[in-house]
Amino acid sequence: MVRAGAQFSPRPIFRTFQLLRRELADCARAQLVDEGVANRVYLEQPALERRVMVLWNTSLYDRVIDLVALGDTAQALDKFGRTRGLGVAADGHISITLPRATANTIPGYPETYFIGGEPLLVVESLPNGYAPYAPTFANLPLPTQR
Repeated sequence: MVRAGAQFSPRPIFRTFQLLRRELADCARAQLVDEGVANRVYLEQPALERRVMVLWNTSLYDRVIDLVALGDTAQALDKFGRTRGLGVAADGHISITLPRATANTIPGYPETYFIGGEPLLVVESLPNGYAPYAPTFANLPLPTQR
């Protein structure tokens, strides 16, 4: 993460690592939601009284993603930690445009993008009485099948 040489100057990944270490710490629960053209990871941080969503697009085109907001304010962070406020519509939703994926790395599948576009973090305060999303189905054996 640091360049060799007399200066030992940090590479851009160093700032991203610092951001992730700071923002993703203290997670009590994480859940991946794969929507095909986009992915979401919900990270619950009760000690910090917030939820962080990590979002990225896995398609060839920019995608508008509709999120159900926890409250009336939210904040977005890019991979370098730059922040911007997100508007919450009257219906309680947030619309975000995720940039397209740019790395087609699967030979023979020209419209499949294994590596997604630029990630975005959405940070929201946990409201009183917050209930986490129900876990999604994981193809695990039933207790009687073990």
